[in-house]
Amino acid sequence: MSIQDVLQNPNAIAVSTAARVLVGGTYIGVVQRMDPTQDRASTAVRGIGTGDRILQRVWQLTEYKLAVTKLALFKRFMFNLFGYNVNFRMLAELRAPIDIQETLMLPDGTNIRTTWYRGCYMTSYSAPREITGDIIISESANFDCTSVDDGEHSPFDYTTGLDV
Repeated sequence: MSIQDVLQNPNAIAVSTAARVLVGGTYIGVVQRMDPTQDRASTAVRGIGTGDRILQRVWQLTEYKLAVTKLALFKRFMFNLFGYNVNFRMLAELRAPIDIQETLMLPDGTNIRTTWYRGCYMTSYSAPREITGDIIISESANFDCTSVDDGEHSPFDYTTGLDV
């Protein structure tokens, strides 16, 4: 069964998606793995004379993180694809945040979901080399992000720096 057959038959089941990753509006190519996470801690509020009961939970600030892994390509290292200098050698050199756009597409090219990771700072980078019969060189980077939105309905006004 071809992709066209699947698209024309509403009863057919197909599992296929594609992810486009853009930085600064530039398509950076295919990544092996993209792992966004959101963590939010809470603090227990207890009262005097209530024993060991928790009366309420107070939410703390949410942490947004993004991990990206890709195969290394000659002359196209991950930090270059993210817009950083070709002579990058130290993480300390990366001081400017970037915005990363992820677009999930159906096999027919229909955009089903766009996510923006705003104000991303690279917090770790690694390029392990595995030499066991075949040579495999991959790259991984982790980012701390300031917010996540769909590009149209942001909870934050990036031109003024104020909450909307």
